[in-house]
Amino acid sequence: MGTGTTIDQWLASSNTGDVLHDSAVAQANIGQALGDSLKELKLQIEDITARIKRVNQLSDLLRSKRPVSTTQTDPGDLGADKDTILAQMEEFCPNIDRTPANGGKLAQSTIDQWLAALSGSSGDMQSESSQVQAQMSSALGHYNGFMENASGTIKKREQLGDSTANNFRSG
Repeated sequence: MGTGTTIDQWLASSNTGDVLHDSAVAQANIGQALGDSLKELKLQIEDITARIKRVNQLSDLLRSKRPVSTTQTDPGDLGADKDTILAQMEEFCPNIDRTPANGGKLAQSTIDQWLAALSGSSGDMQSESSQVQAQMSSALGHYNGFMENASGTIKKREQLGDSTANNFRSG
């Protein structure tokens, strides 16, 4: 009995002159590349999800700074969270005017304006996430197709008398 072939060795073996073998290797290599892309897309979705969570936390923090009175003229006090709020507003809403908060107090209308901007930022991130999820779904379909085709080609070779599938070894 021979030593067998690792999957990595098999994936590196192309241009053998055997059309079925070379086709299966090419399809599996494309599938591997798509698998790598799927991993990257998954990381993108995780990053977007984390940013959305941070925007929601900032929105909650900003809501907690609304003035307790019912008049629109009383300012909300950012207190010890002022620097954090301003830095995160810079990150998520760079075009919004943050100068009203320099004194640490914000009018209710300004807080509402900032919350609306954060909501828009969150919506943009959700759209971005949807686009990446659509790309991921498409890539997954292609990945499955290439891997199924590679598997089918190996099975076809086996039917023709090649025992490639039986000679794979892990490692």
